[in-house]
Amino acid sequence: MNRDNSLGILIPTRNRGKYLNTLLEVLMKQTLNLNVNVYVRDNKSTDDTFDIVEKYQGIYTNLFYMKNLRNLQKSARF
Repeated sequence: MNRDNSLGILIPTRNRGKYLNTLLEVLMKQTLNLNVNVYVRDNKSTDDTFDIVEKYQGIYTNLFYMKNLRNLQKSARF
């Protein structure tokens, strides 16, 4: 495998903390030995989304979090 090539996985979310924990648990274990960055793009969640991502960021260095300052419309989320 050519490790010079990298893959990025983007997870758009808004108030889906109850699903995000399970998703990150599985995904981060699968990408542990790969050259993959995982990005969580938060569309101004009001639940525990940030706390969940922060927990995993303490374990995995390839996990990144971006939060929109306002709720973006569907066409502008990415």
